[in-house]
Amino acid sequence: MSIQLQSDYTHTAIYRMRKFDPWPVFFRREFSRNWPFLVGFAVTGTIITKLSLGLTEEDRKNSVFAQRHKS
Repeated sequence: MSIQLQSDYTHTAIYRMRKFDPWPVFFRREFSRNWPFLVGFAVTGTIITKLSLGLTEEDRKNSVFAQRHKS
């Protein structure tokens, strides 16, 4: 019976032990290394989105590129 109690206690102690979570360390290190890329990606995406949303049907009709690539 004491072997069973020892086993249960060990299992409970291991279950309650907090595991190391590497993700906060990883994100902190990678963000400090990659923030210029992330900012550049966001700015470029914003510019492309604003330009593409500003196009009209009239722009499409006047575009040489669009006329060549009609589907």
